[in-house]
Amino acid sequence: MNDLTLLISMVTSPSAAMMALREKPRFWFPLIITLLLSAGMIYWYYSAVDIEWLKHQLFDNAPQMQKLPEAQRTQAMAFVSRNSLVWGGMLGATFGISVIFVLQATYFVLAGKVTGVRYSFKQWFALTCWTTLPAVLISTIIAALMILTSSDASQLSPGALKPLTLNELFFQRAIGQPGQSLLASFDLLNLWSMGLIVVGVRSWTQRSWWFSAVFALVLTVVIYGVWAFFAFR
Repeated sequence: MNDLTLLISMVTSPSAAMMALREKPRFWFPLIITLLLSAGMIYWYYSAVDIEWLKHQLFDNAPQMQKLPEAQRTQAMAFVSRNSLVWGGMLGATFGISVIFVLQATYFVLAGKVTGVRYSFKQWFALTCWTTLPAVLISTIIAALMILTSSDASQLSPGALKPLTLNELFFQRAIGQPGQSLLASFDLLNLWSMGLIVVGVRSWTQRSWWFSAVFALVLTVVIYGVWAFFAFR
């Protein structure tokens, strides 16, 4: 399969895509597309939004900011500019996504040594990148539509770009409130990526769905569990 065929198969025939990926692992295409789309959406959003309005959204409900004297709050807000948000967001996203992919692939290698699932770091890294790409493509399309159809994109909150997150669907917590960052980080499309990883593990190992789900998702559950512990304290 070429890259485009593999991407289509991730949606239409994931098991076949996983087997093709196992035999010929490659990751540059999904990795580069994911990083470019993530960075591009950040650039587009921060170029369109009213920065002064956004700074109030970011700081007004932040407990750390509320504890500061007025003069220090004003100084902190003045430090935030369009350029700092654009470049900080783009660099943070590309670095953060890359680190997450590396950590997940490393976990799979280590977990495989314990459970007898012997695949290389390259294979696991490719699996991680490819199973993320379909959700990234859909979420980017949704975010672009939100900007294009908004009556006033200059006052569009970051959360509005991801209407399928737990925060937007159920909780509606403002930026800075306890748990907001956690709830805004997880959307229904994450479940698709998680399901593809489970399919990949089962296709590669030929073990039970239960084993595949635990093997594939335990790191994600631990990360979100620890995050939730601190986010809601």
